[in-house]
Amino acid sequence: MKNDKTSKIQSLYFEKHLKQCEIAKQLNVSKQYVSKIVKENEAYPFEKQRRQIENKIKNTEQTKHIMREKREREKMQTAFLKLQHKQATEELSAHKRLLNIDYKKFNSSAYRYNKKNNTYELLEELNCSYDVPTKIRMKATLPTQKYSYRF
Repeated sequence: MKNDKTSKIQSLYFEKHLKQCEIAKQLNVSKQYVSKIVKENEAYPFEKQRRQIENKIKNTEQTKHIMREKREREKMQTAFLKLQHKQATEELSAHKRLLNIDYKKFNSSAYRYNKKNNTYELLEELNCSYDVPTKIRMKATLPTQKYSYRF
């Protein structure tokens, strides 16, 4: 029975190329026992070297794949940022001066909406210069106009 298990372990390791922990689970033996049986075989150093080369190739391919995905994400982010910048430039250059609603749009995290007054109010904890609008009143918009401004 011991020779039968030994030959089964060696067959799974050297012919089917299973990992030692997989063999141990499959045959319900300890990993140390599998390791001991495998190391007794004279083909072990060659198999170990073959697996190391295989793993190195596999890791290189995975790294290349990850780097390709990362570069693609960066390209997409760059394109998106360029598009946003172009859009912002067009919106801001359309007026001779920056309108309050445009200021709020580009600094949205600095404003909180007040439903009661239908206004956007500058956060109190922010210390801003006098030319920053503290309240921006919103009127109901008509279908033909994008915004209604009140100064």
